[in-house]
Amino acid sequence: TISSVPCVQSSILESGVAILKLGQDHEAVVTLNADRLGSLDKELQRLQSQKVKGIIIAGPSEQMFSVGADIAIIDQVRDPAEGRELATIGQSIFDRLERLGVPTVAAISGPCIGGALELALACTVRIASDRPNTIIGLPETKIGIIPGFGGTQRLPRLIGLPKALSMILPGRTLRAEQAMNQGIISEIVPSGSILKRAEELILQGPRRRSAISIFDLILTFTSFGRNRVKQRALKQIAEETQGFYPAPGFALDACLYGLEHGMAEGLQYEADLLGKAIVTEECKSLVKVFFLTEAAKSLSKGARKDVEGIHAAVLGAGPVGIQHTATLAQHEIPVVLKDSSSESVSRAIGTIRDTLKSNKRLSEADRSFIINRIVPTTTTPATFGTVQFILEALDQPPEATVRALLDIAGLIPPTAVVGLTIPTSPISQLIAEIPHPERILGFHTIQSLPRYSLVEIVRTRSTSHRAIAVAAALAIKLGHYPIVVDDGPGFLVQRMLAAYYAAALALFTQGYSVESIDTAAMRFGMPRGPFRAIDSIGIDTFLKSASYLQSQLGERMAVPYWAKNMADLGYLGEKNKSGFYIYDEPVPRPDLSLREALKLDPPRHPLESESYIATTLIYCLINEAVRCFDEGVAGAPGVEAGFQIDLASVMGCGFPPFRGGILHYADRIGAKPILHHLCSLERAHGLQFEATKGLAQRSASGKSFYEIG
Repeated sequence: TISSVPCVQSSILESGVAILKLGQDHEAVVTLNADRLGSLDKELQRLQSQKVKGIIIAGPSEQMFSVGADIAIIDQVRDPAEGRELATIGQSIFDRLERLGVPTVAAISGPCIGGALELALACTVRIASDRPNTIIGLPETKIGIIPGFGGTQRLPRLIGLPKALSMILPGRTLRAEQAMNQGIISEIVPSGSILKRAEELILQGPRRRSAISIFDLILTFTSFGRNRVKQRALKQIAEETQGFYPAPGFALDACLYGLEHGMAEGLQYEADLLGKAIVTEECKSLVKVFFLTEAAKSLSKGARKDVEGIHAAVLGAGPVGIQHTATLAQHEIPVVLKDSSSESVSRAIGTIRDTLKSNKRLSEADRSFIINRIVPTTTTPATFGTVQFILEALDQPPEATVRALLDIAGLIPPTAVVGLTIPTSPISQLIAEIPHPERILGFHTIQSLPRYSLVEIVRTRSTSHRAIAVAAALAIKLGHYPIVVDDGPGFLVQRMLAAYYAAALALFTQGYSVESIDTAAMRFGMPRGPFRAIDSIGIDTFLKSASYLQSQLGERMAVPYWAKNMADLGYLGEKNKSGFYIYDEPVPRPDLSLREALKLDPPRHPLESESYIATTLIYCLINEAVRCFDEGVAGAPGVEAGFQIDLASVMGCGFPPFRGGILHYADRIGAKPILHHLCSLERAHGLQFEATKGLAQRSASGKSFYEIG
C-alpha cells in the first residue's frame, strides 16, 4: 500500500515493514519546515495504528536525506517563547518516533544535518550509504543556535559526552566513515542497497549498541566526570569564541543539564535555551551570513556542468601559482603547471609535495593521486588544446603577462575561460590585444581565515556572462565563495582593507601603540589586528600596493611618511622576523623600539582609548564600503550589490561574522554617528578621514545602506 500526505510519503512492503520518505520524489532539497513536521507526525500516527513490523525513515532519493530545519524560519523568530514552542513541537514528534514500540531504522543517504540528524537519533539504529555526499552532523552553533529537537540530549547518551561535545560545540559535520567511528551509525551500506539493508535489520530485530567506552561512561554519567568535561569544554569555548558567540555555551549547558536531571527536564531546558539563542543579535547576523553564502552559490547557475571533468592550466610557478595548482589538483582537477624556468617548476612540485606530507588527513595513495594530476612543463604541451580554464599567476610586469597570454591564445579552445590573478591593477588595460576578450576576467583569491576563502571575479566591459558563471562554478568547486566586482583599482576587498590599514597607520601617527590598536581591533571581533596583518603581507609588498592605490584613489589611502621608510630600514614583517612585531619567539611581541627607530614620539595614549580606536578603524572601513556601493563596484547599487559587499567584508576582510557583514552592521549603527565621528577626525587630522557623500545623504534621509542615499 502507498500513502502520500503533503511533504512526506510512505509505503508498506510485503514484509510488513513501512518506508517513510521525508520528501516527494522530485524534491532535490528537503527541509524540515512546519508543514513537513506536521505531515511526518500524522504519518507516524497512521503507521502506528496499522501495526507495521517496523519503519524505515529515508529521504526521497539516495542524493538527499534532509538538510534539517528551514533557516528562513529561524530568521523570522523574534520572541524567545516562539523559539521555545518550535523546539517543543519538534521534540514531541521525535519523541513519538522513539516511543512507537516497533523498530525504526534511519537509512541515511546524502546530507543528514541539524534537525535531520536529531530525527535519526530518535530511531532505533542508523545506517548510511557510501555516497560521497553523505554527511552527518549538528551545525547549529554555526548559525548561533543549538540543536533544539533533542540533539543535546540523545547524542551524549548515544556516544558519550566528550564525543558529543566535540561535534555539537563547533558544529562539526562528519563523513559516513567518521560517523561510524564515532558510533553514530552502525554500518555503511553500498549505494543502492540501503533500503534493502534497513528492511533486513528490522526483520532481524535491530539492537541499540552502546558506543561508549568505560572511560567515557564515567565522564558522561557521573558528576565528577561531567565536571571534568565541563571545565575542559569551557576553556575550549573561551579560546575559540573569544566571548563573541553565546551558542556553544548554551549547548554545553543543555547537554550537562539533561544528564544531571533526566531526559524530560533536559528537553525542556534545551527548548528554553534554543528560545534564548534564536533571538540573539549573533544568531540573526550568522543567519544573514548563511544567506549571503547561499546567494554566492547562485552565481554559478547554468555552469555547474561546465566544471564537471574540467581540465585546467596555471601559468607561473611562483607562490600564487603553487597555491592554485595544489588546490586544483586536490579537488580532482587535472592541471598543467607551466613556467619558463625548469628550476621554478621543480621547486613548485617539491613545495606541493611537502605541503601534502604535512596534511595528516591524506593517505600516501591520496598524495600520489594529487601529484599525478599535475603536469609540470616549460613548454606548451598538446594537452593545452583540452584545457577549459587557465589561471595566469605570473609574478612579472604587465607587458610580460600580455606576452604570455598572447603565446597561448591560439593554442587553447576559444571557449576556455582565462582568469588573471593580479591583486590590485585594473585588468582591462591588459587584454586589448588578446583574442576573445569575452572569456577573460579577474580571478582574485583572498584567504582571510583558514576556513574562509573569497574569490573576486573581476569583470571587464567585454567579459561574458558565461565566463563569469564558469569562474563562479569553479570557485565553488574549489571551496571558495565567489563575488562579482567591476574592474578598477583595488577592486573591492583591497579598497576596503586599504582604508582600514590607512586608519591604523594614522592612529599610530597620533600616538597610539601597535598593541593598543591591534587589541582594539581584535576585541571588536577581527581575527587579528591590522599591524599583524600588514606584517604577514610583508611591509614592502604592502607599501607597493598602498602607493598604487593612493595614486589612483587619492589621499584617503595615504601612507604616512614614516611607513615609507620602514622597508629601507629593514622592517619587512614576518618574512624577516622584524616588522611592527618581532618574530623571534613562538608568540610575536610588538617592537617597542620601532617608534624611536622611525623618529616618532613615544606612545601617549592609554589603553582606555580602545573604544575610540575600534570606532575609528571600523568606521573608516564602513566609509570605503559605502563609497564602493555607491560607485557600483559590486554591481548596480541595490540589495544584491550590498550583499556582495557584506560577504566580501566577512570572507575577504575578516569582518566578524557575528556582526553580519559591514553594511548590515552599519545599518544597525546608523549613518549619523558614523558621519559625526568621521567629521571630527577630518577636522582634527585632515582629508584622509573625509566622509563619503553617501554617508551625509543617508544621515539626512534616514535610508538604509542597501539603498542609494
